[in-house]
Amino acid sequence: MTYFIITPNFHRVHHSFDMKEGNSNFGIIFPFWDKLLGSYCNKNNAALLKMKLGISNNQSPKSLTLRELIVNPLN
Repeated sequence: MTYFIITPNFHRVHHSFDMKEGNSNFGIIFPFWDKLLGSYCNKNNAALLKMKLGISNNQSPKSLTLRELIVNPLN
C-alpha cells in the first residue's frame, strides 16, 4: 500500500482492462491527488496479479475517430 509516493503497482491499476479501475490512479509522484479527487483505487498484491491489463477492441485507437478520442475521457 502506498501513502506518500506512487509505486509501479499503484499506477498499474490505471492500466486495468476494467474501466472502473482504469479510470483511477492517475498520479505520477504523489497519491494524495487521487485520494483528494476521488480517483484512488487500492488493490492488494494478489488482486494485482490476477488483474487483466489493456483495452478492449472497441476502445482501440484504430476504431476511434478524432471526435471519439476527444470525448472518450469525458464518458
